[in-house]
Amino acid sequence: ERGRGTRVLERAGPAAVRTSIDGWLESVSQMERATKVRLLSCDYLSAGPDIASVLELAEGAEVQRSVRVRTLDDVPMSYLVCFLPGVIGRGFAPEDLRKSALLTLLERSGHKIASARQTVSATLAAPDTAQALEIHAGEPLLEVRRITRSADDRVVQYIRALYRPELYHIEMSMIRKAGPGGPLWSAEEGIAP
Repeated sequence: ERGRGTRVLERAGPAAVRTSIDGWLESVSQMERATKVRLLSCDYLSAGPDIASVLELAEGAEVQRSVRVRTLDDVPMSYLVCFLPGVIGRGFAPEDLRKSALLTLLERSGHKIASARQTVSATLAAPDTAQALEIHAGEPLLEVRRITRSADDRVVQYIRALYRPELYHIEMSMIRKAGPGGPLWSAEEGIAP
């Protein structure tokens, strides 16, 4: 505030969670142990055209929509909006969303995770997201969108995760390979997180 000066904080904020692109799905158990979850909402609704398309369902099909905030040392670090086909979401209780990561719940309910496609970009915090993350509207966030498939190639989850960039870092190991037009960078295979 104006006229009050500055002061040194006695305690630095929590250390950032680091995850590897190569072992992202395997690091779910690490995330479960290091963080806590607050369930803001969980409901069932009819899929609009965008969500139906992503989940490969008919428009109007029932989907579960959950909104959660994950905290690290009691500091909000991520805002998670997740959609599941309704029949899958009904395989566990909403209270379970407070206790376990969704990928863990999916596997426990018989949906073995086989693959995922994810994009990472930047965005700005909308007012509702900013309030949940205890930041100002318009602050930068890391945005991760992921579509997860089961072993039978069925889409079982679509998630939009918004992370505070000072609390979440994504790492990727790469190697230099020969390509048709010359050397190129490629994600290194077989790297553990």
